[in-house]
Amino acid sequence: VVTVNFVCNQMLRVARSAVRALVVASQEIAAVASCEASTSGTSSWQGHLLQAWRNASKKASQVRAGDVLSRDGRLLKVTKFTAEHGRARAAGFISLELVDMRAGPDAGGRTALKLKPDEVVGLADLEARELQVLYVEGSVVHLMDSASFEQVEVPAPVFGPPGKWLLPDVMVEVKFLGEEPVTGLLPPKVSVKVVEARPAVAREDGSTNRHVVVECGANVLCPGHIDKGDVIVINTAEGTYVSKA
Repeated sequence: VVTVNFVCNQMLRVARSAVRALVVASQEIAAVASCEASTSGTSSWQGHLLQAWRNASKKASQVRAGDVLSRDGRLLKVTKFTAEHGRARAAGFISLELVDMRAGPDAGGRTALKLKPDEVVGLADLEARELQVLYVEGSVVHLMDSASFEQVEVPAPVFGPPGKWLLPDVMVEVKFLGEEPVTGLLPPKVSVKVVEARPAVAREDGSTNRHVVVECGANVLCPGHIDKGDVIVINTAEGTYVSKA
């Protein structure tokens, strides 16, 4: 059963990639998309392809942080989106800050774009998969597909700074370009165990706080009542204390 599930999942991913590649490569679909007013008069197959084309693209005004764009052969992850309003009769524009997914932010991979709000940009042909963390070994995260039991190795930098909260059994979302993992997303919150608690420090308002070390080795500032052995909830994006579990 496991083998059959694995083979079926592989075949499904290949089929999806083939359909998306056909859509992106088809100039006819781009022509149809530019004439939306006549969509109702197209045949059923044209309508399906048009919808697929729309799913593989967005207007610049619809782009948001976290999207991955395909532009000039590069994979660009949007890190900041700003809508700039025009003055008088001048049209506004969309400002995007991006990071080349392959080059990385520390290798000259940062770039910026200014686009018209109605300008269409292509989305990268990515497949999102929900995976379970097995363990982290050095700079490699070992994951498993809980449906097919397929095991996958993903570089830890794919998850960015929140990757330090990758603990066994945590469910994550990884987006792949073919077989290449390009971006990873942790859940908004995770629960971790406190393994070391430093002395509490009194504040001017009468409350106390203390720095604690949790099971993954990270240091977290917590209220003074948190002690060794407690389980706390962490905001993975900010790395901050949320509550006691």
